[in-house]
Amino acid sequence: MFRAILVNVLFVFFLTGINNMAYSSDSILLPDKQRCVWSKDRNFKVLVQRPEKIAPDIFPIATLFRYVEGKKEIVWSLDLPIHVGPRYILVADDGVVLFVDEWIRKRQTDYALMIIDQLGKVKSTTLDAVFDMAGAARDEALKSSRFGGWISTEPKFITANEVLLGIGGKDLLIDLHGDISSD
Repeated sequence: MFRAILVNVLFVFFLTGINNMAYSSDSILLPDKQRCVWSKDRNFKVLVQRPEKIAPDIFPIATLFRYVEGKKEIVWSLDLPIHVGPRYILVADDGVVLFVDEWIRKRQTDYALMIIDQLGKVKSTTLDAVFDMAGAARDEALKSSRFGGWISTEPKFITANEVLLGIGGKDLLIDLHGDISSD
């Protein structure tokens, strides 16, 4: 009798495990509820807060802080037009913020790159425009991605206001004070 109960219990655990495995491929790892990135000189900090509930009409909030003589002040706070939040966050020493990619992989996005200046003015570009600017073929970029759905090398500052980003084996130089649209 005990053996029959044990076999039934193990069978139920086995089926539950298979059922959970079937659904695990549908889920994604979410970013931390709060992500904080500092400028190199530590005079600016951007805080991105992911919403508690993930829904089409609920967006993360990004806030840029400036630190002057030990005092913290809010420069701007914005609802980001992307779900969950950006994949990469970079903050220049002059307070310009670059968001790269969306956390949730998308084959098409209007917010592949977003630059927000100290006044809170947002410039963004589509994923197709990013491929065009980099001279990268869409299919090659998607196949060779190592980070997210289309990034082959992670973004990094190469000067105070320029970021290098790899896409499909090509390098894209992003000038944080320039125009990022390909129009």
